[in-house]
Amino acid sequence: FVKSELPKVAAPLLPGLLIVFVLGVVLAQFEFTAAFTIKHPPSHPIRGELICSSALRPFAVEQRLRAMSSWLAVVPLYGFLFFGTATLFYQKLKELLHAQSGKPRAARLRTIVIDCTSVTGIDSTALNTLDKARRLIVDENHIQLVWAGCDEERATEFGKRGLLSSVKVFESLDIAL
Repeated sequence: FVKSELPKVAAPLLPGLLIVFVLGVVLAQFEFTAAFTIKHPPSHPIRGELICSSALRPFAVEQRLRAMSSWLAVVPLYGFLFFGTATLFYQKLKELLHAQSGKPRAARLRTIVIDCTSVTGIDSTALNTLDKARRLIVDENHIQLVWAGCDEERATEFGKRGLLSSVKVFESLDIAL
């Protein structure tokens, strides 16, 4: 049917084109499966003493920031976030905050930066868990939450879900610090 309607010059090429098309679909499926089955477990929070911005600041400001660095933790997220990885992140966050409750008030965290720079995508169940994490940090523990690595598209998505309520948002971790 299709071969009879093709120009005579293109008719001999049809079997080859079909093979290339089917092969492309199969390879795309394998690539998609490989990209989204690799799980990136949430890493441990990075203490403020171990991370810094590349911004050049006056010496007095650097000294003040160094003194306050123990009040900061950076939690990097990687890859595609789905329910499983978001739940692991939430559990690690709860452990971090529970460990803070045993410290004197002056030594507790005051700012948590969640770095989304290496996040490739987020599904809706992970967004629900991130909102739960925001409530745990901001509403229950009264700690300043900062989202880093949020481009305009991600910030819009977070805003629709209420993840930007009482938080700060920056395009990169460097700017956030």
